[in-house]
Amino acid sequence: MTAATTKPLPVRSPRYEGKDITDFVCAGLGYDKYDDLTTEYQVKGEFADYGIRIDKQLAAFIEVKRCSQKLNAKHLRQVQMYAVNEGVEWMILSNGQVWQAYHMTAGLPVVIDLALEVDLLSLDPRFEI
Repeated sequence: MTAATTKPLPVRSPRYEGKDITDFVCAGLGYDKYDDLTTEYQVKGEFADYGIRIDKQLAAFIEVKRCSQKLNAKHLRQVQMYAVNEGVEWMILSNGQVWQAYHMTAGLPVVIDLALEVDLLSLDPRFEI
């Protein structure tokens, strides 16, 4: 197929991308959609995209951005605010392609460490997860 006949990819709505994230978190990471995930978790008048529960305790927030957006410091500050307000140590940012997991250590100042970053499109297809 030449560049002249290539059709652009359709723009996906945030609602559809959210379904992709839910499917990935449940099927790919083993969380239960009903017992372990909560969508639109309210934090002081704002809403985190997802909360993850382990043994019924909130353990992490996931903030999802459009697949066309590069993850940046502004996005990290957003999910960090949720985590600080709820006393949650783990934060995950994703645009569907890139997944970043951060750990927060309480104190003054709060310390945020990038624990893991994975670009799903750069994985070797021979690599088994």
